Amino acid sequence: MIWSHVFFRYELCFIALIVFIFSLWLTLYLRFIQIRYFSHAWSLLNSKIKKSFDLGEISQAQALTLGLSGTIGIANIAVVSACIVIAGPGSIFWLIVSAIVGMTIKFCEATLGQKFRIEKNNHIFIGGPMVTLDRSLDEGQFKNPFISKKIKKVGLDIISIAYTLSLLIIILIFGNLFQMNQLGDIFKDEYTLSLIQINHLPYMVIFLIMTLVWNGKFNRLAYFVARVIPVAISIYIIFCLSIILVNLDRFLDLIVVIFKDAFTIRANGYDNLFVFVIGILLGMVSHESGLGISSIAHASARVRYPVHQGFIAMLEPFIDTILICFCTAFVLLLAMDQGFQPTGFSSLNVKLAFEFFIPWFGLPFNLIMTLLTLSCLVSSYFYVGKLIQYLLSINLSLYTLLIYSVLIYVGAFVQIIDLIPIILYVLPFVILPNLACIAINIKDLRKDIIVYLTNLDDSFVD
Repeated sequence: MIWSHVFFRYELCFIALIVFIFSLWLTLYLRFIQIRYFSHAWSLLNSKIKKSFDLGEISQAQALTLGLSGTIGIANIAVVSACIVIAGPGSIFWLIVSAIVGMTIKFCEATLGQKFRIEKNNHIFIGGPMVTLDRSLDEGQFKNPFISKKIKKVGLDIISIAYTLSLLIIILIFGNLFQMNQLGDIFKDEYTLSLIQINHLPYMVIFLIMTLVWNGKFNRLAYFVARVIPVAISIYIIFCLSIILVNLDRFLDLIVVIFKDAFTIRANGYDNLFVFVIGILLGMVSHESGLGISSIAHASARVRYPVHQGFIAMLEPFIDTILICFCTAFVLLLAMDQGFQPTGFSSLNVKLAFEFFIPWFGLPFNLIMTLLTLSCLVSSYFYVGKLIQYLLSINLSLYTLLIYSVLIYVGAFVQIIDLIPIILYVLPFVILPNLACIAINIKDLRKDIIVYLTNLDDSFVD
């Protein structure tokens, strides 16, 4: 039975429900801010920041591309395949819904990351839920007369360290091992790539990473992904849309199939919960709302108002899940509708679906996925560096990069399914502190939004 599948556990049901209910409440509390100010968020990407407010390591657009590169890797493509194969087309509905409400969480995460960020040596800025927890105590957010401030401080330090270590594990698994595992999967039926042996691909990736970031300068990482991500995404979406347009007569039919499959009660009466859980959880893997990862990148951006960066971060779930995952899902569903049979759960299904319509697209697909994987590995190294600096107050070194590169190579051969128990154990230590940060600061956050938007839209003010 499908309930016995390895991806379904009671812990995952609880996490999926908590994140979905919280993000839905947040969306209602902030009055659908992700929809009302969607166009404003896009306009901010082209805005200029005055030199007097030039406090940060990277630009606001580079922070967005860093956040996107951490989510739009090959794992993002694999998520769509896993959703459809494991739980059916209905899971895509919940995947998209999780991204829509997740835009609000992403907005709050990035805003708080900017607001509570701290400055280390050499103008290095560090932010995220672990910093927000520490700073919230200083701001007087934890008001309990029965607990001394010293006890609160010790407790928050323990939670912050647990969050940081848990997030570090998740980033290394999803942003490193899983990326290389899926990249190796799409190359497994290939023998050569021009004059390069496919078996040498992991070494190539390691060499590129070391060439780009061996000195640990984060602005170099941001510069790289800001150039790679837009090009790779644009090419991928163009090919997706071309396939969808050619098969436009089946578009509405597949929309109906997705919607009906999301709500139709099946034989045992419980599978709807399974479809919901898989859609929400894999949606979190896709857009990472609820984990607080991208807030680390947005905390390093140069902006005047924290809310400003929150609006920009809000675009991430739209681009990486609503746009890319939705297009990917339709290509795969269109191929399955015409007789294509997926094998396994990996991104290889998406590649074969593209080749079902465009036989020569295998090589361009490999190239696009390699670029996306490389950019994701680079952004993950950015996050690893920030977390290490927060924990140990040290700068990155060549030794750190060598360890990270060894993990890249190991990822090409590791069985990701064996790492799922580790993820189950650490996931609550990431999600619960992050959601607690937002809940504790939500009233002040809403005041910040009102102050920022007063001159833009008075209707937001009570």
